[in-house]
Amino acid sequence: MTCDDTVLAVCKVSGLGVFADLLDLSVSSSMHTKENTVSTLLNLVRCDDEDVVVNVRDSGSSKGRSKATELLRLLLGVSNEILL
Repeated sequence: MTCDDTVLAVCKVSGLGVFADLLDLSVSSSMHTKENTVSTLLNLVRCDDEDVVVNVRDSGSSKGRSKATELLRLLLGVSNEILL
């Protein structure tokens, strides 16, 4: 599977929201699951730059938009106002 295929598959199933939920500390997923989720998110950002996250920020559900904005803020080290 290429980077493009992975990005399309994740977007098609709203996977970023699932990943965010898996990383939520109130969810009882295993450390192994959390590590795999972080790895997948890192690979997506490396593959597609920030385009996937920007797409979710612009077109996702309100929860997805909020989480994508926060992820961009953390990745880029900027305030929320700059990202809006």
